[in-house]
Amino acid sequence: MILLTGYSGFIGSNFEGRCDFQPIDLRNPGNPLEGFENQNATLIHLASPLPGGENSEKEMVELMDRIVNSMKMCPKINLILASSIRVYSSGGPFNPETIPSPFDQYGFGKLRCEEMVKELDDGRRIDIVRIASVQGKSKNQCRGVSGIFGKQAKEGVIRIQGDGNSIKDLIHVDEVVDALVGLSKMKGRGIFLHSLGRHQISVLDLAKKIASISGAKIEYVEEDPHDLSGYFDVEWSGKLPRVVVPLSKIIDDATTS
Repeated sequence: MILLTGYSGFIGSNFEGRCDFQPIDLRNPGNPLEGFENQNATLIHLASPLPGGENSEKEMVELMDRIVNSMKMCPKINLILASSIRVYSSGGPFNPETIPSPFDQYGFGKLRCEEMVKELDDGRRIDIVRIASVQGKSKNQCRGVSGIFGKQAKEGVIRIQGDGNSIKDLIHVDEVVDALVGLSKMKGRGIFLHSLGRHQISVLDLAKKIASISGAKIEYVEEDPHDLSGYFDVEWSGKLPRVVVPLSKIIDDATTS
């Protein structure tokens, strides 16, 4: 059985129709896992504030605290924690030995959540998955940097912040969901660290690909001080079994949504 937080968010909404799951609503007060104390299950924790929020670290930690306290009463439930590439600063390739060095509240929050789940290392399985920049559609809207560029392209101008040399590690949401569902079926005990990424591309090259299809112009604007330029080591980020979604699918979603 899969238990899923964040089921109405970008990644979570793409679980619909792909597998059977029980939604866990963390907006309700009380024990979110009440009634599951003796159930064999895997909780996939996706619920999280968006990057850039003023209180994102605090909100993230509060959600994780509720999950950890609830799971202490559910010894048969394993955990998959959706973490982020933003636990690192700009750079790459990131590998399992790369020391995290977050530079914003979102990254610090994700790293604190990774530390908090160690309280559950009591014989169950815990998978921490650091996920790169997720792209694709959710509720008929294209998300991620490709979605932003696709929307701008329809208006005729794609706006690049800075010089466009920032590197993004893009992965389609279908690939993420497939990897997480597959991970929920894995056996073993202990804490395991994974990463999910696929296509390493500069912001400028991504914009050019979308512009070549849409006919939009490219315009350079002021650099975003919160921009992360980074990517995973391909051997590490490609280890988890899942379907492979090509970059062309990401571009197609961005230009047709």
